[in-house]
Amino acid sequence: SIALMGDFAYLVGLNQGLLAVDVSDPSHPQQKGVVSASDIPGAVPGPYFESVRACGTHLCLTVMNKGLVVLDVSNPAQPVVVGSYDAPSASGLASQGDWVYLVDDLNGVRVLDLTNPGQPSQVGLMPTSVGGFEFSVQETTERGVLAAGDLLFVTDQTRGLVIVDVSQGGEPALVGHYQTPVPNVLFEIKVAGSYAYLAGRDSGFRVVDVSNPAQPVEVYFDDRRKDLYTQNPTGLVVTERYAYLSDANYPFHGYDISDPRKLVEVGAVYD
Repeated sequence: SIALMGDFAYLVGLNQGLLAVDVSDPSHPQQKGVVSASDIPGAVPGPYFESVRACGTHLCLTVMNKGLVVLDVSNPAQPVVVGSYDAPSASGLASQGDWVYLVDDLNGVRVLDLTNPGQPSQVGLMPTSVGGFEFSVQETTERGVLAAGDLLFVTDQTRGLVIVDVSQGGEPALVGHYQTPVPNVLFEIKVAGSYAYLAGRDSGFRVVDVSNPAQPVEVYFDDRRKDLYTQNPTGLVVTERYAYLSDANYPFHGYDISDPRKLVEVGAVYD
């Protein structure tokens, strides 16, 4: 992740922490300072920095197991921590005016007021909960988040693009969702007739029309949560009438596949 403020670029290094680099001479960038996890009160030591963004005259940083950290960059070469907001599963952020939008993998989109950089306060939350829309836990270092006018655009490694209306400030609301075809991580595939059946971690159970091999089209997916157990298919058997799935968290499912475009789960066992 990278943020530019004046003559300095601030880079999140996987193992180095946050680097302050003087780029006033673009042909000879020079590192001038560094912020490490040991400089963050309450942070767990290690390479846990994820996203960095300019937040007005300050710098905002997401730190795994900590949340939002606000840095004073009046001395650009030596950023100093001035405030923080605890959100241990934060994975990405964007800022707009005095607002910071913090994506929390397990709790949703937090809207924080940065009027007082020393004490960021939450003024809104688009919650996620079991049984409803949820973000996938981010496995890479930075989640893509972009604020544009009244909308917030959030990427999700298995669920695609999420669009949130932030025009009401304290009442962010989910307004759009584009599920990208066949997301990762795929474990099994079976083909029967003109359809391919796929199952994978976080991807759920999916059906793709392969009648035209040059233009496969996804026609069905099921990645709903079952009770408190994330659907996490690991194995798949397809017969003429039924598909059977093993699952790492909810062990066994049976689907009627008479209509490949509208599968019906007809049985499940949790042992």
